Amino acid sequence: MIDVLPYNQGMLDHFSYDGVDNEYSGPKVAPIVDYYARQGKSFVGMIDGRIIGVGGAYPLWNGFGGCYLFLNKEAKKYKIEIFRLITNHMVALIDIYNIKTMIVECLDDSLDANRLLNHLGFIKHKVIRMSLYSKEN
Repeated sequence: MIDVLPYNQGMLDHFSYDGVDNEYSGPKVAPIVDYYARQGKSFVGMIDGRIIGVGGAYPLWNGFGGCYLFLNKEAKKYKIEIFRLITNHMVALIDIYNIKTMIVECLDDSLDANRLLNHLGFIKHKVIRMSLYSKEN
């Protein structure tokens, strides 16, 4: 059984995120999650005291909202339970923030992420190419 707890800063110190990009360990994902957590509600999913995922939703503007999710490889063992938890929490957060349209950013080549979004009822509307600017110190 997955325990769902509200996210607090520092919870991801030992989170092993091995999703899309293995260079992003828990401590590297934490600043991203901290940012999202300041925008709205965020939660962690735990099995036997280990975090297997973190996600949440936040309001944007005029009925639009955004959501995010980071799952590690262990989460694949709990696909059905995770689907149910996400569905229940997403419905609650959509009501809390009065969201009419939810926007999700997802890497196009992540088959697992795209399958999950499809099962949740999201429809691919547009593909946005990502550009990065990196300032070397």
